[in-house]
Amino acid sequence: MQKTFIFLFLILTHNTFSKVTPPNYNFSLKQLSIFFPGEKLSTVSKAYKNPILLSDIGEDILYQKYKIIHPNYTFNIYVQSKDGVILDFFAKLPSYFTHNLFHQSIINKFGKQNSFSNKDSTSIYKWKLKNNIELIYSGACTITCFTIYITARSTDKKVEFTPMLDKLVESEPRGL
Repeated sequence: MQKTFIFLFLILTHNTFSKVTPPNYNFSLKQLSIFFPGEKLSTVSKAYKNPILLSDIGEDILYQKYKIIHPNYTFNIYVQSKDGVILDFFAKLPSYFTHNLFHQSIINKFGKQNSFSNKDSTSIYKWKLKNNIELIYSGACTITCFTIYITARSTDKKVEFTPMLDKLVESEPRGL
């Protein structure tokens, strides 16, 4: 009887003591650093081959899509550049990324956000970084909390352009 109890206890509690790691446990913000505003597009092209050119509209502004591929996750990064220098990037993050881990990794690297807003359980966090860069991250919570997107854009007034996030917000259908 005692051996049966021990055997059943070990079988039933086996998974209780297992370590569960989220899919983004080994994601590093360093992977995004080459996409930040001010970086050279040639550096990105060396690291990520075969970008997809989305459009090349006047004044040397390029819109390209790069694919981040890892065994645990895959997502696209959209880059806007002018004269070979990155102006901004936008990445729609996998929804299975854990918001708490991702947000904490941004805080660890850049400090506490400068502003925060929340509407309908969706939060937007903004950082003002050195070199005239604004970092924006969005996450939401339902039953669990998950990531939505991250973007970084130049706020340098010398270069005029419309950030990709602004274009996406403008193109969103209203009243649905």
